[in-house]
Amino acid sequence: MKTMKDFRRAMLFMALCVTCLLGAKAANITNDNNEEDDPYKEFVSPQWGMKCPEGYIRLTEYKKLAETDATASKQYEKLVNTMSKAKAKRQKLMKKQLKKVTTRTINVETKAEKYANRLFKRAKIEMMDLGAYRLPDGTIVIEDDKSEKSYVKIPVQWQKGTDSEAGRPYNQAPILERDMSPNYSAHNEQTWPVYTDVQTVSWGKYGDQPEVFRGKDCTYVVVYNGGLHYHHWFHPCSDSKLVDPETGTQYMVRQLEHFPLDKYFWVHNVTNQCIKRVFIYPLLPEHVKTVDYIPGKIPAEEKLGNASPYEEYHGLEVKTLPMGKVIY
Repeated sequence: MKTMKDFRRAMLFMALCVTCLLGAKAANITNDNNEEDDPYKEFVSPQWGMKCPEGYIRLTEYKKLAETDATASKQYEKLVNTMSKAKAKRQKLMKKQLKKVTTRTINVETKAEKYANRLFKRAKIEMMDLGAYRLPDGTIVIEDDKSEKSYVKIPVQWQKGTDSEAGRPYNQAPILERDMSPNYSAHNEQTWPVYTDVQTVSWGKYGDQPEVFRGKDCTYVVVYNGGLHYHHWFHPCSDSKLVDPETGTQYMVRQLEHFPLDKYFWVHNVTNQCIKRVFIYPLLPEHVKTVDYIPGKIPAEEKLGNASPYEEYHGLEVKTLPMGKVIY
């Protein structure tokens, strides 16, 4: 019996030694790769819990490979240049067309997507699901979580952000920290655009119903959301509408000032502030005094588990903004 106990102690001691050695080796590897502060290193999309698919290479890792591999360097440069051209074209389209309140965002986005598809086809780069790209030699790279650490701040210029003109709600332009990927995927948040310096109002507005204002050439719907966390996402839908309760006439949303529709986007650095968003709808007739506001629904296959409860608003008063001074 004593011999058996001694044998068990010896085996336990050996197991502890092996564990310590392996742990030390793993720690050295972690330190060598400088990844000890990356708890999501196995994930491409922590928001969805999506790990890097088998056979795919993270874009950040491929960038490192391009520093020493000639083929990777050439392909990486082609990919980045193609992505940059697609983004620049989208920005140009937005700036040109979204100045008009009659323009629908989804129509502009369709043009931008068609241009991006042609651009990537000419470059012989296939845009795949989940924000992945098949390069000319067959390598598949995917936009990953580490890309969120490198922002380039771009002022959003195609809308009137500091507009004091009478007849419309005040809504400053945000800063675009990261542009939307030309290969946007709802299931890879690293392809979503990122904004900061968005319009906020006092906490007194938080919890109130949306406000509806009749403008000169359109109708404005102002929505308020409490930003409790540093990172906050939105997914406004292009099937949102105002409904005349008397006739049943539906007025479909045209734009969300400064932001995309039917896409997720991040808002950063609004902790404990109330976010103000301004939607643009067709002009309501003068006889319409109240409307129902029916927000669109996120498609079931794209809906995140932490989405806010869906809510409709009925009998909202159609207000008229005070006009400014008349000077002759």
